[in-house]
Amino acid sequence: MSSWSKKLIEYISKNYEATNEKIEDIKELTLDGHYIGSITYEMKRYLEKFINTEKLNMSFCKLHSLENLPNLPNLIKIELNDNLLDENEFIKLQKYPLLSEIFFVNNNVKNYEIMKEMSNMRDINIIDLSENPVCDTKDYRKNLFEFFPKLVFLDRLGKNNESYEEFEDNVEDEEEEQEENEDDKKFLDDKEYREEEEEEEEEEEEEDNEGSNEENNINQINNEDNNEEEEEEIENPNLGKRKKYK
Repeated sequence: MSSWSKKLIEYISKNYEATNEKIEDIKELTLDGHYIGSITYEMKRYLEKFINTEKLNMSFCKLHSLENLPNLPNLIKIELNDNLLDENEFIKLQKYPLLSEIFFVNNNVKNYEIMKEMSNMRDINIIDLSENPVCDTKDYRKNLFEFFPKLVFLDRLGKNNESYEEFEDNVEDEEEEQEENEDDKKFLDDKEYREEEEEEEEEEEEEDNEGSNEENNINQINNEDNNEEEEEEIENPNLGKRKKYK
């Protein structure tokens, strides 16, 4: 294993394994800013431990090749901004069947025609190729929207020049609202649970009280019987005495 691969793996281990969260449960893997160049086989095998990762960020890594990209079957978003990648590397992203967001800003993509090979990736709804030479080619936007039927934003603009930032703000608002709803639901669930516990405690207390009252009633009845017997003995002291026979 090369020394830089070893250092990078040590970095990942320190930053992710030290969180006490299982590697296979980590949803977002961020490696931006680390010099990688090309992904080694050892690196590929290590990254594949993050089996449930949904977001991978390898921007500013001086990548010139996507050979040995890790197999991450749940990946939905990849960021490869500010690298040295061309269109032949771009189409290697076909290996991710659930991929819906590709950020490929400031690379070296010159030709979009080869991207037609990726048209079977029907879940892709965001592609950002800003600051690539391809952006200035004829019919670039028109053809990209045709290649990818579900594409909503290309280079942060929709078909009718809608702003991606506004969309992102709406998504954040929806996520915040969803979190608030989940918190409210959790509070109500907790409240309902506490009420059920209180009801159970009250029922148990009532049962204990009923049992205690019943026991007191029995003791009272026994005491009354004993008192009656004692009164009879006082009135007739010879009552109950047995005759002795030789």
